[in-house]
Amino acid sequence: LPTIVSRCQQIRFNPISNSLLTRILTSRHPITENHAEIVAIHANGSAARALAVAENNGAGKWIKRRNWLINQIQSTTAKGMGELLALALKISKNKQIANESMDILETWYRDILVFKHCPEKIFNRDLTDKIQYVSQQVTTESLLKKIEAVTSTRRDLQTNAGLRLSLEVLMLRLC
Repeated sequence: LPTIVSRCQQIRFNPISNSLLTRILTSRHPITENHAEIVAIHANGSAARALAVAENNGAGKWIKRRNWLINQIQSTTAKGMGELLALALKISKNKQIANESMDILETWYRDILVFKHCPEKIFNRDLTDKIQYVSQQVTTESLLKKIEAVTSTRRDLQTNAGLRLSLEVLMLRLC
């Protein structure tokens, strides 16, 4: 196997622009342009990822899950330990949803951090007011720790660590 890999030629593709991804999504699926734009931004230039969201979940359903997760995470400081563990259990029911949740959390915390310095570069433009409010409440150091917690959990999930336990640890680190 290493011999075969060493003889393979890598071909790198540039990410597809968000405007082109939006057009692709609206032409292939019954989706509003606003929802298509949100999905395109989160697909990070990958047509396969954008189409998978539109085909598997439907963009509206994905956006509802994103909003639900962000609302749940935002209220973690007021929640008790049992509610945090219940949230981890709910997310851990499906590995694909857990991976999507890591994407959502990563972009959410990234947007809060970016908003402090360059607000026009956020991904979740439809949540600008919420991002602005949260960015005024948290420190850069706190955000960096949360991003590291999500990145660490993603790495654990890729190495087949226990899904539920990894998410429980993540919830505790985020609060």
